[in-house]
Amino acid sequence: LQLPRSLPRLRQLSLFGIAAYAFHAERLISWALSHLGTEGPRLEPMLSCIVTGFLVCNGGDVFTGRDERMQLGALLHAAMGPTLTFFFFTTGLSMRLSVLLHTWPLALALFTARLLAIFVGHAIGARIGGLPRRYRAYGSLAYVTQAGMSLGLASEIARAFPRWGPALQSNLMSVILLNQLAGPPLLEFA
Repeated sequence: LQLPRSLPRLRQLSLFGIAAYAFHAERLISWALSHLGTEGPRLEPMLSCIVTGFLVCNGGDVFTGRDERMQLGALLHAAMGPTLTFFFFTTGLSMRLSVLLHTWPLALALFTARLLAIFVGHAIGARIGGLPRRYRAYGSLAYVTQAGMSLGLASEIARAFPRWGPALQSNLMSVILLNQLAGPPLLEFA
C-alpha cells in the first residue's frame, strides 16, 4: 500500500488500522467460518505483528523490489507517541493494588527470582559479547520493566484455563505490577 508521503497522518492511521485488524482478524475469520459450519485457525495477534514486521523489514526488497525498513521505521517512530500513550493507559487500567495486597509473598518471590535471572543472564551475555565493564555493571537494570506481552499472556492463561488460570493471572499481574513500579527508577539509575 503506497500512501503519499505528504499525508503523514493518513499513513499513521493506516498503520493503526492494520494493527487493529491484526488483533481482530481471528474473531472476524472465526465468525465468517462459523456461518459456513467450520472452525477457523487460531491466530496470535502479537505473533502476527512480529512476523509482519520481520517480513516487511527483511523481505521487502524480495517481494516488492524496495527496501521498506527505513519507511516502516520512520512511520513507527512517528506513530509511537499515541501508541505508547494508549499502551500505558491500558496497562495502568489493568493494575490492581488490591490484588498485590493478597498475593505479595509469592509476587515478591517471583519478582526477586526474575531480577536474579535477568542479572545473571545479562552478566553471562555481556561477558560473552565482550561489553565494556561500565555496561556490564548496570545493563541488566534496563530489562526490569515489562508489561505488554506479559499482560497478554496472563490474560490468555486465565481464559484458556478457567479452573486455575484466574488465580495464576492474579499472581502474574502482581509480579508485573512490581516490575512496572521498580523498573523505571532502575532504568533511570542505570
